[in-house]
Amino acid sequence: MLMNQYPNINKRLILRVTGLSSSTYYDNRQKVIHKRRPGPKSKYCDHQVLQEVLDYLKAPVFYLEGYKKIHKRLAKRGIKVAKERLRVIMNKADLLCHQNKRGHVKIGEHKGTITTNRSNELWGMDIKEFRTSIGKVYFMGVIDHYNSEIKGWHMDIKHTRIEVMHALRNAVRNEFDAIGKEVCKDAQLSIRVDHGSEFDCKEYDRELLFLGIHKSSAYVRSPQCNGVIERFHRTLKEQLIDIYSIDDINKAREIVKAFVERYNQHWMLHRLGLQSPLEYKSNDVPSGNPEPEGVCH
Repeated sequence: MLMNQYPNINKRLILRVTGLSSSTYYDNRQKVIHKRRPGPKSKYCDHQVLQEVLDYLKAPVFYLEGYKKIHKRLAKRGIKVAKERLRVIMNKADLLCHQNKRGHVKIGEHKGTITTNRSNELWGMDIKEFRTSIGKVYFMGVIDHYNSEIKGWHMDIKHTRIEVMHALRNAVRNEFDAIGKEVCKDAQLSIRVDHGSEFDCKEYDRELLFLGIHKSSAYVRSPQCNGVIERFHRTLKEQLIDIYSIDDINKAREIVKAFVERYNQHWMLHRLGLQSPLEYKSNDVPSGNPEPEGVCH
């Protein structure tokens, strides 16, 4: 107390006379009160700022903007916050545009079912790339969403609209026994495709119009919409591509042909009650599982 009242007094002398150690003095001296940082104080806490950012990102003016642009947009909405503070807040929440968790807002997200109650109501078509000893090969298949039956396919080292339409015509010929104008119209058949250039070109649209097939485009960035053919691609890779050594495209086609026949006749699917596609089709019993194996809403 004495040394606090008289700061110029000899501290060592006082400690020696009183028999106290210097550590006792430093441990009992008055604590220094830290002053608040100078400058204007924000009206919003970190949680409020983060909530404002999240609300803006639900319907942004433009996607994947950086924190500097978001700082400016918040300011226009009356939310004033230091730019560096905003960067720290967004960084902790993984919202900076370079971070993986920051993505596009999903418009038209798939939340429904993709299977059907009858055959030839909805087909799915897609292209799958496989890497082999001869380079990249591409499987183009057409599958029925009703029972996951492969209706037709084609494999080649290219995947242009010509190869895609080759696979489509194989499927139509196998199912309807002919290729002609509006041959599929009476079946009211639709085909589910993504937004690849092979499926969005005018030639493919004209082919569908000629065959009488309605085009059903999947939502952007929603592979679940075409989940039936996506699940078959996994089966094809695990049961064929990862096992056999493919060194010739003709040999690859022979192996795939044998596998597709075996798959349609004997591959058991859980959503079909552990029946094969053709077995389920012959029994014509409604499925109890609305989604294909390995696909969620």
